[in-house]
Amino acid sequence: MRQLETTGLALNQAANDDDVRVELIKDIKVCLEKYERFEREDADFDRKNIPSFKLVIFLQELEESPWKPTSRRTGDSAEGGLEARQLAKMLKPFGIKSKKIRIKDGTVRGYEIAAFEEIFERYLGNVTGQEEYD
Repeated sequence: MRQLETTGLALNQAANDDDVRVELIKDIKVCLEKYERFEREDADFDRKNIPSFKLVIFLQELEESPWKPTSRRTGDSAEGGLEARQLAKMLKPFGIKSKKIRIKDGTVRGYEIAAFEEIFERYLGNVTGQEEYD
């Protein structure tokens, strides 16, 4: 009986992890649409890649985002929140990996935007990032 409880807890945690990952994919879709609009006027904008740090910032800026840093009463600075390393770990099960990309000031870790398209189609269907998710 104890083993069944343990197995049930493990399956429940796996389902929760999957829910969080799908929420992340939905939010990334919103962020990539925002990134394209935001960066369109920048002559150095690379339509093929997004730096990890920019994706993390966009995720943290989403309203009611679970990716935001939380403020602590000990001061005005925010702590916690999604970091680039955590993002990479969460995207790994989808087969999406960061790589070195070139930006105006050098190279940074980032993602190929096209790598997300198949994931969007598979997990979100025809939903656009602008729509509300239930």
